[in-house]
Amino acid sequence: MVVVFDPSLIKSQPTVTKFFSSAIEQGKLAHAYLFVGGNTSDKWLTVRQIAMYLNCTDQSKERSGSCGVREMPPESRCQSCRWIQEGKHPSAWFELKDSESTTTIIPVERARLISQELSKTSSYKRVIVVEDASQEVFHRPAANALLKTIEEPRGVMLFAFFARTVEQVLTTVVSRCQVVPFRRDGEEMLGPLAQLTQGRSTLIPSCLSASPDLIPHVATMKERHFFDWSRALTAKRGLRRHDAPSESENAIATLEALEFGKMLVDLIENEHDMNSVIDAAILTELQIIGNTAINEPNVSFYLVKLNQLAEQAKAQLERYVTKKAAIDSFVQEWINLRRNLVVQV
Repeated sequence: MVVVFDPSLIKSQPTVTKFFSSAIEQGKLAHAYLFVGGNTSDKWLTVRQIAMYLNCTDQSKERSGSCGVREMPPESRCQSCRWIQEGKHPSAWFELKDSESTTTIIPVERARLISQELSKTSSYKRVIVVEDASQEVFHRPAANALLKTIEEPRGVMLFAFFARTVEQVLTTVVSRCQVVPFRRDGEEMLGPLAQLTQGRSTLIPSCLSASPDLIPHVATMKERHFFDWSRALTAKRGLRRHDAPSESENAIATLEALEFGKMLVDLIENEHDMNSVIDAAILTELQIIGNTAINEPNVSFYLVKLNQLAEQAKAQLERYVTKKAAIDSFVQEWINLRRNLVVQV
């Protein structure tokens, strides 16, 4: 795998760095990413080191990484890496903020200026960072000024939007991004994308190590009709933009969801840990979908929202909501998420 990040960042954010290294190596780097979580310093390091790798002119970059992440005197690094490290590259590094502004919102004029600059042809791989993409700061007029550039980039460019949660960001921005969760300082990252390991055969055992008795049930879950939708998604068939399911398809999906929910309730009532049962269901979906999330921004967003539903279900079960009611609500919301997913195939 290509060397994009320094060892300390790889240790701090192993899943994120593997995710981007794989995308760069496969030539599948998207145009826009939404970095969620509270570790802002790691977000900056990640996007800066990506920018250095994309623009480094050192001859040994392919085998040793950009000179910006290698142990060497600053003066020995290429000019692009030095400029990006300082946040001053005139053609490859853009930060969407206005240090002279007395307001807390990003000025529309600043967004328009960057959009105009990005419309010009450049030999550099341009990286644009919005440090606070919450809609209170990166408000709709500023976002609208950049939307066309995000959708139809001229040349190689990468937008990195930072936010604590997906919900803080305008849906028009989220829908154009791949969502990348960052783990917090000293804690393991949460959520399905944190487990995205592109086919790692030990995914289920490692994630359910605290409840190994559940592992055999995952194979049974995977074969249920409830996951036919997931298999169709992976096979790139059965989903088209703007397609709406028929009434009969909705009825079948609802029935399959309730049957799957009954299986989850039975497992919980047979004294399996309820949190682990929910995790096993999510991991089954993740295992089937695999690295489709790398190539489809909306699939990535779907998995993040699904994890949030799972956490809500766990909270309901802990508050002594009846098992059946909590699980039925969970699986119904799950299929609603699927119905709202729009995928380009």
